Amino acid sequence: MKTSRFVALALAASILTTAFPAPARAGDPTTPPAAASIDLRAAVDRAAANLAAVPAPRTPDERRPARAQAAAYGGGGGGKGMLIVTLVSTAVGLGATYYLMKEMKKQTDEAAQQARQLR
Repeated sequence: MKTSRFVALALAASILTTAFPAPARAGDPTTPPAAASIDLRAAVDRAAANLAAVPAPRTPDERRPARAQAAAYGGGGGGKGMLIVTLVSTAVGLGATYYLMKEMKKQTDEAAQQARQLR
């Protein structure tokens, strides 16, 4: 009981301390420094120069053929083998779930029987 009160008080204190603003100190400026003047034309010229340095995207003729891409990434689909693995893993999962539920039911029944015997 005391632990939960302590945890609740510590949590409330930490929330309240972060909610209040930081104290002001003598000598700190009260206004933020003025932003440096920005030359918009120079910024646009720099961005255009950076964009010109980037290579253009490939055209569809320069792309890899589909067969080469499939070989590089192991593509081609799962086929029958993947279907069998999926079905087997689904069956094993369902079987394990059924067994677990059956064991839980058995333990619940045994606990209820022991409770009746204690009465």
